[in-house]
Amino acid sequence: MERSAGQKVAAAFKGVKAAIHRNHGLLTASRHSIESAAFWFIALERCCRQQLMIEATGRPPVLAPPERARYSREHVGSDYIGWLHFQPIYDRLVQTDTDMFE
Repeated sequence: MERSAGQKVAAAFKGVKAAIHRNHGLLTASRHSIESAAFWFIALERCCRQQLMIEATGRPPVLAPPERARYSREHVGSDYIGWLHFQPIYDRLVQTDTDMFE
């Protein structure tokens, strides 16, 4: 049962790096590295927070044009970029939360 559930989750990530699961919240994955998946999780959490703040204003959101969104995905959305953006986060954790690595 558990193995088949994991395979279903893995199948759902084909071609995507993030999902919002109704019962478990945010999920991210990367074929490149754990660091990349961690960065996409942080980025998705920030996006969700921004979405909630926008909705709280009662005003409709201003959407990015499809071509701009596509450009961003193609140039900023790679696993390598996710890994790269996680590096300063990791460096800060190493300096400030040393007990995390014990």
